[in-house]
Amino acid sequence: MKFEEWWSVYLDIAKELQIDVEEDRRATRVLGGLLEERNRKDERAMEEARDIFDRSITVVFGAGPSLVEDLLGFLPSKFRDEAVVVSADGATNYLLSKGVRPSVVVTDLDGGAEGLFEASRRGAVTFVHSHGDNVQALESMVLAFEGPVVGTTQVEPLFNVHCFGGFTDGDRAVVLAQEFGASAIVLAGMDLGEMVGKFSKPSLQHDVRAWPTKAMKLRWAKAILERFARSSGTALYNVTARGVDVQGFKRTSFRDLEAEALGGSS
Repeated sequence: MKFEEWWSVYLDIAKELQIDVEEDRRATRVLGGLLEERNRKDERAMEEARDIFDRSITVVFGAGPSLVEDLLGFLPSKFRDEAVVVSADGATNYLLSKGVRPSVVVTDLDGGAEGLFEASRRGAVTFVHSHGDNVQALESMVLAFEGPVVGTTQVEPLFNVHCFGGFTDGDRAVVLAQEFGASAIVLAGMDLGEMVGKFSKPSLQHDVRAWPTKAMKLRWAKAILERFARSSGTALYNVTARGVDVQGFKRTSFRDLEAEALGGSS
């Protein structure tokens, strides 16, 4: 997504959600400074991400209410060995607990530090997002990641903090996958409806109805994905068991997608 196109979307989001644009800019500068401290540790992070995604089938796991059911469909499928797994923030802990190591994690650092650090220790490229509400988390966590880190922002980029587009961790992961060369992208655990999955936040014990601000964010995530799909040349699928349809993403299942995208089982 070109920055000019994203910027018009972002300004609409900022207006509706009353986001302080200057605070987002400040967070971007904070992240940029932290990444300068990391420097050599991350010098090949962008190349590593490109190598991971290049011509891949990528499965993006969100932390929606369908995550458990969708992972059950994923585990016995060929996708477990042949697809690139991307986790959106809070989904990371659950994937790791079931023996699935994401190759890429997309996070604004509010989905649970334990899983994020463990995935990084095990080699995941972590795309860390900066915004006005997570400066404290940036300052306490960014230097602690053992694996490669790429910085992202939703405002004007810096030389080491990039703006690829996308607002929530889930839709941003999809935009990133195409940006870095994925040939097909599959949504899983991306309900985008009225309920928030229990894995979204460490404080949640069960799925809950979306509070007003979260509901707006989920609507924006859906709108961004649908806008993305209209101009994307990538094959787009949605295996999320429940939740809303996302225009431009073909509803299917891992079983059916095996035959279509991987040529059937042996």
